[in-house]
Amino acid sequence: MWTFCDSTAEQRTLLCVYKLTILSSVQVVPDEAKDQKYWTRRERNNYAAKRSREARRLKENQIVLRANFLEKENVALRESIEEITRENERLKERLSSCTCR
Repeated sequence: MWTFCDSTAEQRTLLCVYKLTILSSVQVVPDEAKDQKYWTRRERNNYAAKRSREARRLKENQIVLRANFLEKENVALRESIEEITRENERLKERLSSCTCR
């Protein structure tokens, strides 16, 4: 459903297309057909939509937090690799200069 975009203009265009697709499938109910059953359904649908949006926001926030954590961990691991590589080179140099053979 969603694709990644390089620019905000491209994101806005995709969002507009998505909204138009949703809006084109909306059916208008005439006023005389809006009985108690209709309003009960609307109320339930509005509540479900609100819960769905909140769940989506929560999931998006969790993804952002996880991405930030992984980025920091990645930096730490890269630094650790660099440090271990330097130590490995130092030990190789020390071993090659050894006259114990």
